[in-house]
Amino acid sequence: MTNKIIHSCSFCEKNQTQVSKLVAGNDVYICDECIVLSYDIIKQEKPKIVKETEAYPQTIKNKLD
Repeated sequence: MTNKIIHSCSFCEKNQTQVSKLVAGNDVYICDECIVLSYDIIKQEKPKIVKETEAYPQTIKNKLD
């Protein structure tokens, strides 16, 4: 008899039988539900508006120098 390894989400600890998808990383897993929750949190953050003049390569170089 073979023992099947059941992986769990590293965030909510639901196992792969309790969620629709489980994405694997380097020894970590994240379920589809936690991905949606994370996306919603990031989406709610107010994006930083970059002035068009700040995006010119020379302006960026000058700030880095």
